[in-house]
Amino acid sequence: MLPLPSVDQCYQEVHNEVYDGRIDKIRMSYLTADDENMVFAPNLYRDNKVLDYILKEKIVDKNIDPDQLIEGDRDQLILWLRATAYGNTFPISATDPVTGQRFDSSIDLTTIKQKPFNLKGDERGYFD
Repeated sequence: MLPLPSVDQCYQEVHNEVYDGRIDKIRMSYLTADDENMVFAPNLYRDNKVLDYILKEKIVDKNIDPDQLIEGDRDQLILWLRATAYGNTFPISATDPVTGQRFDSSIDLTTIKQKPFNLKGDERGYFD
């Protein structure tokens, strides 16, 4: 069960075999070789549907629609999937804005901090 940055404030109550109340964690499964093959499918990239596909496949509770998750929660799930499939180190290439020179670096995904979610939603997950 992966905790969500929004805690339990953005979604209405769910009562099923997995959840009894508001959603504050989501059960995820790990990426498989089949998932990796689908990630590289050209039609998913062309349509910008890669992350949507992955989330729909990897969220265990099919009553949860990944399209209804807020961006911060979706980002958390994608970061977790990336880290568990390929490791915590994420290589990047960047350009120094002063010199214009390109350089390679890496980010440790475990060091990415979440901003605290301090809003309080009503019983339906709505905000004033």
